[in-house]
Amino acid sequence: MSEQDKAARNWKLVFGVLAAVTLAIILGWVIREVVQHLSSIGHSYHQADEVSLLLRRSGC
Repeated sequence: MSEQDKAARNWKLVFGVLAAVTLAIILGWVIREVVQHLSSIGHSYHQADEVSLLLRRSGC
């Protein structure tokens, strides 16, 4: 294997690792956003349950 082939292989490895790290960061961010969105939906449902419970207790 020539020096040029080794250098090309090293660059491919470096770019592969960079691409994998970038993809992992993007996926982590997307997953975090989805989880936050779902938990905020669950929180608003929980608040609505509390409001309806208070309304029932007050006789409305």
